Amino acid sequence: MIRTVTFSDYAALERPMLDWLIPGVLPRPGMVLLLGEPFAGKSFLALQIGLSLAQGGMFLHKKCVQSRVLYLQFDPSEMVWRDRILGIQKAGVKLDGPLFMPHPDDTPRAMNILTAESQQYLVGSLEAAHPDVVIIDVLREIHSSDEQDSTQMKQIGDAIMQLFHGYTLIILHHTRKFDSEKPIEVINSSRGSSYLTGKADATWLIHNSKLYTVSRFSSPATYNMERLPCGLWRV
Repeated sequence: MIRTVTFSDYAALERPMLDWLIPGVLPRPGMVLLLGEPFAGKSFLALQIGLSLAQGGMFLHKKCVQSRVLYLQFDPSEMVWRDRILGIQKAGVKLDGPLFMPHPDDTPRAMNILTAESQQYLVGSLEAAHPDVVIIDVLREIHSSDEQDSTQMKQIGDAIMQLFHGYTLIILHHTRKFDSEKPIEVINSSRGSSYLTGKADATWLIHNSKLYTVSRFSSPATYNMERLPCGLWRV
């Protein structure tokens, strides 16, 4: 039997309340879409966010709640990824804290979140890491559907929402091609269907050394960024 409640009764129900891992920036639980063109530095920024959360550091000038983070990296190759990590470490950046990734020998060569095998891998990764935050790098590498098709992308989105229910999720995704003569529209910047953008609690865009943020919880903001020699960002 389906129950109904009045709005005044709903307000009095004991239900989960909005919480923050980064005040006003990253909700718990919730979903953030991090957009950027290829080679724009999305992965470096995502790794930087992961380290800030794992170490209880600062991001966007705000104190992070120390959190367990699972980084699911499916792009680029392991050799390139390892070179980046070692370069960051060589630059003096500490890698300590509960920031996890699956062992490379356990990571499948191809992912499709709609298959039972891939779903089992993702569930197993969650059970192994017990994270508060999951970073998926990148969306294109976890499915084989047509990103232009909103029906197919809804299937991908539904699978993501089911598998990662209750977690804070940061999903990296590519942008469409920009028209240099038109102003930046963050919400309309994602490549393909806008279905996931509509589901996200916040959308962040890296473009021309700026970070644009649009959120359901705060006013749009723009941050100037400077790329450091190790690949990370000074925001």
